[in-house]
Amino acid sequence: MPPDEIPTLPVLVPATIAAIAASLGWLHRRDRLTGLRAAVGVVGCVYGAAVLAHVLLPFPVATGEPRPWRVLVHLTPFVDVVDDPAGMLLNILLFVPLGMLLPFVTRVRTVRRAAVVGLLVSLAIEAVQLAGVLVVGTGRIADVDDLVGNTLGTAIGWTACVVLMQVPMLARLVARASWAEDGIASGPPRCRSRHGRLGWRYTTGERHAEGAESAEQPQTLEPAPVSTGEGSQL
Repeated sequence: MPPDEIPTLPVLVPATIAAIAASLGWLHRRDRLTGLRAAVGVVGCVYGAAVLAHVLLPFPVATGEPRPWRVLVHLTPFVDVVDDPAGMLLNILLFVPLGMLLPFVTRVRTVRRAAVVGLLVSLAIEAVQLAGVLVVGTGRIADVDDLVGNTLGTAIGWTACVVLMQVPMLARLVARASWAEDGIASGPPRCRSRHGRLGWRYTTGERHAEGAESAEQPQTLEPAPVSTGEGSQL
């Protein structure tokens, strides 16, 4: 007899609808509800549901003697990459859309912070998988390679979005669809140098060249008054 399981559709469909309604309500309360921003919210919720369907659901509930947790937790990185490169590639591709969504819904302005977001989201998923292993014996494996691939995928997605937004038309489109009030709408992101190193970063406000000297205002020289001293004669 197969183990019981928590099915996918009866869980994800209501949860996705509720998440979409919550996101649209959040935009409406802040008077920022537009068609483009609503589309971003719907895409984000559907993408999140797809990720959960891939990594967590259906949620099997195994019976019998649980296996040792060491068997179901892989803490040594890159052990299976040579034998299963497709698995690492899938982990990377799975989180590329997350990185591309970050400029729309967050104030993340550097690729490093985008990678941190991907790491935290992946870590939360792995923690849920580990909890499922320990509590109900789902049989899923918590793998450090998943963390590496997901983090890399988020950074790649964020960078790809930033590169695409160098096109003015796309930058304007993203600005109209952005959820963050003081995020990308204040100015398109670009690549700039900090301390001699290149790094992708959002910049807001007026454009300026990194390291360029500010233009000096022309100064008008006025002759200083000449003192002739006491008793001087002209």
